[in-house]
Parts: sequence; C-alpha cells; structure tokens
Amino acid sequence: MRHNHIAGLDSWRAALLAGGLFFHGTMLQPNHPLFHVIEAISTSFRMAAFFAIAGFLAARSLSRQHASDWLTGRSLRIGVPALFGIAVISPAIHSMLVAGLPSDRSANVLPFEWHHLWFLFALLLYQGVAFLIVGHVASRDGARVVARLRNWGQCAVIAALAGLTLFLMVVTVWIVLRIAPPALQPMLMETRLIVGYLPLYLFGMALASSRALRETMLRRTAVLASILLLAVCGYGAWRLGIAPRYAAAAGAAVEMQLRFLLGALCPSAAVLVVLSSAMRIPASGAWVTRLCAASFTIYIVHFPLLIATNLILARYHAPPLIGYAVAIGVVGLLSYGIHACIVRRSVLASMLLNGRMPQMRWQAPPLPALPEPR
Repeated sequence: MRHNHIAGLDSWRAALLAGGLFFHGTMLQPNHPLFHVIEAISTSFRMAAFFAIAGFLAARSLSRQHASDWLTGRSLRIGVPALFGIAVISPAIHSMLVAGLPSDRSANVLPFEWHHLWFLFALLLYQGVAFLIVGHVASRDGARVVARLRNWGQCAVIAALAGLTLFLMVVTVWIVLRIAPPALQPMLMETRLIVGYLPLYLFGMALASSRALRETMLRRTAVLASILLLAVCGYGAWRLGIAPRYAAAAGAAVEMQLRFLLGALCPSAAVLVVLSSAMRIPASGAWVTRLCAASFTIYIVHFPLLIATNLILARYHAPPLIGYAVAIGVVGLLSYGIHACIVRRSVLASMLLNGRMPQMRWQAPPLPALPEPR
C-alpha cells in the first residue's frame, strides 16, 4: 500500500467533527423546521462517515506499526480525553443543565454520562476489534473477504451493510430496553450507534487494504447519490406534507422512527460518497490544515460551550434562527481559540483534550510497508 498522505481524508474527518457544532447547536433551541432538517442530515451520515474514515486510516497505520504499539498509542490518544470528559466535562454539563433548566427537564440528566463523547468509546471498541483482527485473522482469510466484497459489487455491499447496520441497531435497542435501568436508558441508547457503525469501520479498513476494492466501490457514485436523494425527498415529504397532519405526540413518534431508519439505511451509501470525494480532494489550503488540527479540540469543548451559550440566549428570547447563528458563531470562535491559545501551548491541556502523550522511547520502529493485496 502506498502511504502517501490523502489530504481529503483529513479534510472530511475535520468537517465531520466540526459538523457536530451545527448539529448540537440545535440543543435547547425553540422548535423550528430547519433544526429538524439539520438533525436528520447529521443522523443520516455524519458519524458513520467519520467512523469509516477512521477505519480506513487505522488500516493504513496498522500496516506500518506493530499492532500492540498501535493499540497502546491509540488507546491513550482516545482514552485520556474520554476519561477527562466523563470526570470533568460531564459534571460541568450536569451543573449547567440543573441550574439553567426547569426541574422537569433536567431531572433525567446524569452527572456522569458521555453526551457527545460517545464516539470516543466507540473508537476504543473499534480499535480493540481491529487489533484482534490483525492478530488473529490470517492475511489469506482477510484477502478472501476483500475479494468476496469486490465480487459482490457496489449495490450488493451497500444493501448488506445497510441491512446489517439496521439489524445491529434494532437488537441493541431491544437489549437496552430489556436490561438497562430506566435512568440509564437515554444514555445507553447511544450504544445502538456504537454497535451499528462497527461494520462501517471495518469496511473502511477493507477499503484501505485493497486498491481493487476501492476502485470497485468508489468508481461510480450515481447510484449512491440517488439513494441519498430519495432519502432526502422522503424526509422532506414527511416534514412538509405529512407531519403537519399528525398530532404532536404521534408526529414525534413517527419522526423518531424515521430518523432511526435514516441513521441505519443511509450511512452505507453516504460513506462511499464521502470517501470517493475525499480521494479527489487536492492538497489542503492553510486554513483547512489549521481547522483539521483544531477539529478534535473543537469537538471536545463545543458541547458544554453550546449549552452555556444557549442557556444564556434563552433568557433574551431571541428568534430561533438568530439565536442559533449567534451560538454557532460564538462557540466556534471560542472553541478554535481554546485550541490555538491553550491546547497548542500547554502540554497538560494537549494531553487532556487531545490525548497527546510525550514521545514514548520504548515504541518499536515502524514496520516496512506490506504489498497491497489486489
């Protein structure tokens, strides 16, 4: 495999993380149709595409490093911010919500939960699975799986991934509802995404391992775009033509089920569109490079900043779109400023918010690149 840098992957990964700012900016805002559209779009592809890119990059890294060193380094890089988030950021969010919301709206908020940081725990799980695959699955068996995916073709793989994602999500929700205490169920519902998006992470690894598979899956995007367009049109028809006829409670129930389906069925097609475009993006400009470097910090800190900003704006009863725009602008600048002025200059802040450890002298040298299976 050629290990030349793919700028488009970094650009998309940063954009998908930064997109959390626009998605979470709808929190605590008054009801507005635009917010439903933003939430539906984000649900249908954002984190799924992020995990597929993460799997792609993980496979490239694993081919150059000893698997144990890779797992240790990645676990520290992801685990430290995850623990800091649970121990410090989550209680801060809890305190703000309890102080700023009526008791009936904040009663179910837990002092220690993952909120927006669930994706870090997903990455920890996926990295463990990747380590087990590299260590216990023979290269020949992996090549057979890649060849089978290539022979299936794009449409069959999309359908299989969508069906598998939907199945895993449904089973996970059923398990959570059956065994989890009611107080923990809202938080643990995020496990449907953690479990459901695992196949997309592994699919990203498979794409990185074979140029022939990439050519088969990423060459044509017309079918993929058609699938996503149909999903957009279907959701638009629901929001504009059908939902207004429903009572509020019934409409909310249908909306929840529809978003569940979008989150399960759209990602497989969206992932290929994102990866295909990433391969075509030329070298990033200076501002994109800076945003990429800051994107992890922005994602970690934007959530509590948005909650604080939206709670303050709620006191002034600003129109929804104006309040949303102000919150996005203020929090975006603050989040980037935290990275540029604090995280880049402080070893402690860089470790807690970015998981950047001091250089480990005991790390083994990189492995030579292996030939890429066709």
